[in-house]
Amino acid sequence: SAKKAIRNNSLLEGTQAYKQAADILMKMPETDENRRELIDLVLSMRGPMFRVGDAVEYLPLLQSAEKLAEEAGDITRKLQIRSALGVYYIYRGGNPQLGWKYLEDCFDQEDIMHDVSLMVPIGFDLCTSSLLSGDWQRVNQIAPIIISLIERSRTQDRFFDRNASIYISIIAHLAISTIGCGEVARGGQLLEKAFALASEFDNLASRAYVEWAHGIMLCFLDAQRAIAQMEQAIRSLTDSQNLLLQGVSWCWLGYAHCMTDNAGEGLGLIEKGLRMHTDLGVPYWLSFCHFFSSTAHFELGDMAKAREHAELALQCALNNNEKQVQGL
Repeated sequence: SAKKAIRNNSLLEGTQAYKQAADILMKMPETDENRRELIDLVLSMRGPMFRVGDAVEYLPLLQSAEKLAEEAGDITRKLQIRSALGVYYIYRGGNPQLGWKYLEDCFDQEDIMHDVSLMVPIGFDLCTSSLLSGDWQRVNQIAPIIISLIERSRTQDRFFDRNASIYISIIAHLAISTIGCGEVARGGQLLEKAFALASEFDNLASRAYVEWAHGIMLCFLDAQRAIAQMEQAIRSLTDSQNLLLQGVSWCWLGYAHCMTDNAGEGLGLIEKGLRMHTDLGVPYWLSFCHFFSSTAHFELGDMAKAREHAELALQCALNNNEKQVQGL
């Protein structure tokens, strides 16, 4: 089954099974039960579909599910679908303004304030998108609220229909944003907590994300250690079939090499990551790939290439509202 394949980190097999199941449900009679089952199936697909970068085929399913939830007056499922649509438009759909509107509208709904099953995943989507666009302050505002809600409701072991633990991931989010705001010691403590929890949960997808976050942190603090950490993260991301982060991780690895005066090797790794992420078709984070390429070319004395990739990085960052790259 799709869920079994996902649990075994066979995401490509799982997403294919999900799509086949959705196709069958779309052809079945439009009963209330079949509509609910289709909506729930589409929601279950979101994690693996995004992680393998196969979101183009996912959009029509999200739109159909949104319409069905609207017609049924199902507020809970409608908000969950709209949150997923927000994530899609920000990362893959090339319309971050619409994506932010979806996410912010969902988070501002009074219906979710006291509903853990809604507040946690929707808050996580908004927090994740804020982190990856460089809005550290918003992460620092939202993440503690979600962490506190999870702890008070004792739902630390719930994944909320995601493949990785939201609890572990959002602690890692807060660690990165805390370090980004200059509180390195506290950010390090948060990452240690996330590592300990990932080991306790024994979930590869969660551990891979924490390893990735740690690698990014070390790129700014200790580039030599960052190399080993990002290599480990890439192995875990590969084993968990997280294609979304693999290309950009190779770029971070190359950047770490540049920071250790090894721009020649670094450029090769960055170019590999840039090709992977470009082939994935995800516009988000291309700005990082081009910025790292610009850095490597600059270190190697190729000013023309450095300028070319710097301009591409800025254009991508402006298109996707990625504040941290705009500032670089």
